[in-house]
Amino acid sequence: MLPPFYYKDVSDDVLFAYFSEVIQKVDSAALQSYIYNIPLVTKIHLSLSLLERLAKEYPKTVVGMKDSSGDWSYTESVIKLLAPHGFRVYAGSAVFLMRALRAGGIGCISAIANINPKAIADLAAHWRESNADERQAALDQVRNVFAKYQMMAGMKTAVAHYSKDPEWLSVRPPLMQLSAEQQAQLLSELQAIHFSMPGL
Repeated sequence: MLPPFYYKDVSDDVLFAYFSEVIQKVDSAALQSYIYNIPLVTKIHLSLSLLERLAKEYPKTVVGMKDSSGDWSYTESVIKLLAPHGFRVYAGSAVFLMRALRAGGIGCISAIANINPKAIADLAAHWRESNADERQAALDQVRNVFAKYQMMAGMKTAVAHYSKDPEWLSVRPPLMQLSAEQQAQLLSELQAIHFSMPGL
């Protein structure tokens, strides 16, 4: 659940009122919401006090968050404050997967999981094993390749290549396909790190 982000510089009270009204209008004991923190897009900061207030007021409804802030210190602070009370924190990038798990988080919800799901799932399942840091480094290596390009177009380039289905190259505005040169460079870099998409 995203915060409202058309109006900027709103107070915690306004943000709380927004989340609260949605929850009350849905009015269902079955509702479980995860707050989606993505300030690079929303330009809205979700304070620790706001998250704590929501979790206390709606403990069976506001059950966790995906933090795509890219700020590990913030993610860690949320985990330390709220995870002991059952609040489930997912890092928004696979880069933070090991740190999140070691701090008491649940895992990650990451765009890269669309093209590298097995490696992420394997690390999440075996993060206490002796080779976990090596697995994390391998995840980081893949993400670092895609981070050089527009991420969605890059991932679609990879899927188009490994599935041999050029339809996957299509993206919707405001995104654009990678240029032919960028596609070739991306695929070359993936080949250099022996990337594959088994099961595609």
